Amino acid sequence: MKLKIVIADFKHEKGIVLSPETLSKGCTTCRLTDMNNNTVIGESRCSLKDNFSKKTGRKIALERAMSHLNLSKDERTTIWREYFKQVKL
Repeated sequence: MKLKIVIADFKHEKGIVLSPETLSKGCTTCRLTDMNNNTVIGESRCSLKDNFSKKTGRKIALERAMSHLNLSKDERTTIWREYFKQVKL
């Protein structure tokens, strides 16, 4: 698969988040959109027992978004390299 991610968008919600799935302390959502405007979403939720961390939430959400794509190891490595270059943690 030839893939170029043009958008890696992260949204953070801190505080008690009520949703049909779970009660959590915070949520991070990652949206990946490619050049063909295909979008996948990954989400991480912080347990009420844990401390909310943008860094951890972003990594988990990005992993989950990438899991929806059929990526080679090289493609995943490229995405992680770009992530660490561009995202301020």
